[in-house]
Amino acid sequence: MSSKRISGKITGAILLVVAIASVLFFKPKKELEVKDTTIRPIKSSVVGKAFKNPDLYFPGLVASDQKVDLSFNVAGQILTIPIKKGQEVKKGQLLAQLDDNSFQNEVKNAQAELTRSESTFKRMEKALKANAISKEEFSKAKADFDKAKAKLEIAKKNLDDTKILARFDGVIADIYADNYDTVSPGQAAIALQNNSLVNIVVSIPEQYLIHRRNKDKNTKTFSYYAVFDALPDEKFELSIKEYSTQADFKTQTYTVSFQMKAPEKFNILPGMSATVVIKNFIIDDNDPTESIAVETDCIGINSSGDHFVWILEKTDVKGVFKTIQRIIKVGRRSGTTVQVLEGLKQGDRIATAGITVLVEGRRVSLLAEKTGEEK
Repeated sequence: MSSKRISGKITGAILLVVAIASVLFFKPKKELEVKDTTIRPIKSSVVGKAFKNPDLYFPGLVASDQKVDLSFNVAGQILTIPIKKGQEVKKGQLLAQLDDNSFQNEVKNAQAELTRSESTFKRMEKALKANAISKEEFSKAKADFDKAKAKLEIAKKNLDDTKILARFDGVIADIYADNYDTVSPGQAAIALQNNSLVNIVVSIPEQYLIHRRNKDKNTKTFSYYAVFDALPDEKFELSIKEYSTQADFKTQTYTVSFQMKAPEKFNILPGMSATVVIKNFIIDDNDPTESIAVETDCIGINSSGDHFVWILEKTDVKGVFKTIQRIIKVGRRSGTTVQVLEGLKQGDRIATAGITVLVEGRRVSLLAEKTGEEK
């Protein structure tokens, strides 16, 4: 092999080793990190809106203010029931009638017995004055006369009891019997309910009911109204009718009954669902009625579990702010706002968007100003 050929091979091998080494030990030059200095616009709000006591919402069911099951006080066969379910009736209106032939006969017989005993009594009274009879005979005649009067009153009462009359203006809720049914005394025949007043029954947890009693009973701190899904634009004023003092064993809630006048324009019926709203509910008499509040979207939670907001602090550049994370202490929630107990004061400007992507010291401008008072 020629020396020229051997030399070429050695040179090629050396170049190959150099190439491999350059690949293995090559370190690319780090690219310069470019810091984002863009001043981005951000939505913000100036703290200033006062926190109001929360409105409480409780689901409830409509119930009639008064409902009674009506029955006959005497036994007999129903002759007629001249009403229908859902019919409105007036006080004193006939709702059901028994066959009263036998009761009318009893009245006639009792009337005849009274006439006879009265005649005997008057005759005995004259005879006693003339000393023609003994006092014992007179006393018996008087007792027979009194007994006849009582018997007639009972017969008339039984005759009256062959009718069921409406005890108040209301609506026929149900009819339990039919024409020609034979009924016993006290057997429910008709259900009558008073719909001039409407009750709404709700279950309220103990933590709210325990604050129901005010220190000053003459001070009205909160009000009540009802809303119905089918009537979203209507509010119906309520008053408390009554409430239980024994909690439900399973739910540990208390039953509270609210009352409202039946509206003339709408047909509110028992069994319908409603929502009772308690406005301006004071949890604690020592708690200020107004304090700082912010929208829930403005508040974040850090890795330590602390609540925070992004404060927008002015810089030397006009219209430019820098972000500062500030820990806050939150209180109660009312709708979409949260009470802030510590960490904010009125006039602080906070970010209302981008809470999770903002970083400390980020330079921003204001996209749109929205003050708490404008909300």
